[in-house]
Amino acid sequence: MNRSEPSSPLWQRLLQLDHRVRAFFILAFFEALSFGIFSPRIGFYHDDWSLLESWFQSAGIGAFIKTFFWLGFGVRPLNVLQFSLLFAAGGLNPFVYKLSMVGLDLLQGYLFFIFIQRLTDRRDLALTAGALALIFPSHAATHHWFSISGQTLSIDLVLASMIFFMNWLDTSKPSWLFAALAFYALGLCSYE
Repeated sequence: MNRSEPSSPLWQRLLQLDHRVRAFFILAFFEALSFGIFSPRIGFYHDDWSLLESWFQSAGIGAFIKTFFWLGFGVRPLNVLQFSLLFAAGGLNPFVYKLSMVGLDLLQGYLFFIFIQRLTDRRDLALTAGALALIFPSHAATHHWFSISGQTLSIDLVLASMIFFMNWLDTSKPSWLFAALAFYALGLCSYE
């Protein structure tokens, strides 16, 4: 582009992007709209406090993981690892947890978009479905309640598994089937 030419407006540059990148930015807008409005004013919620207490009563990550297994979270080993890493990174600062949840939610909306687009071959329907999944009213619990973020992680992993399975159906490459099974198993390790 010549320096003397005026730059095109942002919306025109967005229209020139690949449809998947455009969809990601549109879904990020919906996520920011539904999550970002309330998030700065909200700290920890309900069960979050009992998890934080368990963390601070433990002497490090290893003891915390043992405590979580003792509390019955052993059926969700990926969830235990997720919480341990969040506690280690965030302490009592809700920002780290909120950022993690925003990322998991946005990934969920985007994976849902890809999944629906692959099923229907309709971008408009897929984008609408992804946006509605992000702004669905009962979805707010996963926005603010980090102790149930294992559900969101599980949904993300299972959605990725289904997309990988669709890739396997298209290509018959064993690597896609292995990825589908591995991500499904990881989803089960996060939430039943």
